[in-house]
Amino acid sequence: KNMEEVSTLPLSKWKIPEPPETFPRIEPWDLDLLLVPAVALDLARRRCGQGMGFYDRYILRARQGAAERGRLRTIGVALAEQLCEEVPSEAHDELLDA
Repeated sequence: KNMEEVSTLPLSKWKIPEPPETFPRIEPWDLDLLLVPAVALDLARRRCGQGMGFYDRYILRARQGAAERGRLRTIGVALAEQLCEEVPSEAHDELLDA
């Protein structure tokens, strides 16, 4: 969509433009690429988010479904200032591909 179309989308409770519930949905396992926002990233492909595990669960679901047809690529997105030497991780944290 172009920016004009995006500006017509309804705002979520977080004031983020989102498509209405009536729009077609894509299942996570149908994705080839997932851009993942991060609070912090490191070169070992670990990321720190908001601490709720949403993206870790989503990535896991997407990878499980995509295993049959090919590999999903996950890429962390952050500013250069958010790159850290080491981001702490736990067993449930999903590593990014880049």
